[in-house]
Amino acid sequence: LTQLQNRRSFFHALDGRFAHAQAAGEALATGVIDLDGFKPVNDMYGHAAGDKVLVEIGKRLSRITGVEVFRMGGDEFGLLLCRPAGEADVLRLGRTICDVICEPINIGAGTVQVTGSIGFAIFPDVGTDGQALYESADYALYTAKRNHRANAVVFNGQQADELSRQKVVEHAMAAADLRRELSLVYQPIVHAATGACLGFEALARWDSRLIGKVSPAEFVPVAEHTGRITMITRLLLERALDNARTWPDPVILSFNLSAHDLASAEGILRIMAIVKTSGIAPSRITFEITETAVMQDFEQACRSIDMLRRMGSGIALDDFGTGYSSLHHIHKLPLTKIK
Repeated sequence: LTQLQNRRSFFHALDGRFAHAQAAGEALATGVIDLDGFKPVNDMYGHAAGDKVLVEIGKRLSRITGVEVFRMGGDEFGLLLCRPAGEADVLRLGRTICDVICEPINIGAGTVQVTGSIGFAIFPDVGTDGQALYESADYALYTAKRNHRANAVVFNGQQADELSRQKVVEHAMAAADLRRELSLVYQPIVHAATGACLGFEALARWDSRLIGKVSPAEFVPVAEHTGRITMITRLLLERALDNARTWPDPVILSFNLSAHDLASAEGILRIMAIVKTSGIAPSRITFEITETAVMQDFEQACRSIDMLRRMGSGIALDDFGTGYSSLHHIHKLPLTKIK
């Protein structure tokens, strides 16, 4: 589509450039770009428009001198930069790339604008081989998107500690008996004026037998990254519904769903089946979703939310205003609550 080399070519080139840099004592930088706001373009204007955006971004990146550009897949691009002068030089390149990406793009029916977040890693500062260098750049990208979209971040010592911790959590989760180690706590939802308890939000907790207590801020991203989040959702939903059976009828159970849970009709059908088996009225359940989760695949999220609403459950949009959706998108969602 973009006429750029693909993911396989990227890793082949990375291994070759890394071996040369290591032997010659030269610096090497790799970068990973992820487009911010690309999925809304697909959702609003169609995949043909999305393809035009990818082609145009590919052309713009290819015109930047001294950089090898690859299409990694989807809206992700890879970069290789031989013999960079240092971190400041790489960050200057990153700012240039961000500026180039955010220029308006003509898609025929008008113009659209996307932005890009970039993670860089520089050898010999980090990386024992090409794969390790790429993983460091990918984590720097995660940091860029988490902290402030449309910017460039170079992998540093703090991120090295975070990445090391992430791998520890991944190892512990792979070895965990999650049925025994995961638990739920319940946060009351009260009426601001009367103080009456309207319901409880179920919150996941993990006490690992290997590494002790792990916060949701740590283990939920790892569960999403490793594909365990859907299993965890079903396990905890069954447990929460079992607990909710002992509550008085008016009391609501509020339960969080991830982007992975919304990603397919099959996944939503399994959630609906768990609700049906529980015997609890769907109207007593509110599913909480985040703005970021909705925007990962807006059209599919709409379909999934509509299925839950037709079942009779409420939908709460959590952390509204912290993501990059807009009222244009929000008004299309059959929400019952915004937090």
